[in-house]
Amino acid sequence: MKLSTFIITNMQQVLAEWDRFARTLELEGVLSKKEVRDHAEQILRAIALDIDTHQSAEQQQRKSQGLSPENAVASGASIHGTARHTMDSPYCS
Repeated sequence: MKLSTFIITNMQQVLAEWDRFARTLELEGVLSKKEVRDHAEQILRAIALDIDTHQSAEQQQRKSQGLSPENAVASGASIHGTARHTMDSPYCS
């Protein structure tokens, strides 16, 4: 089974594991359950889509260097990261 198929087919189990792992990071009192989980499904769906998207060797290299084409719509990962960065927390600075 391809990883992208596994992610989509087992989304609820993957998200449950996401939550379990987050609890090991000692974020209690820093991030709510909602903040830990927000955008997770969107991020995982984007990863699965990206895995299934054909890319040339040059595109792969550029992407690995942070030089992928900008999307008009912000990704779940960038929204999530920006939200965590702007929080007043030692875990998010």
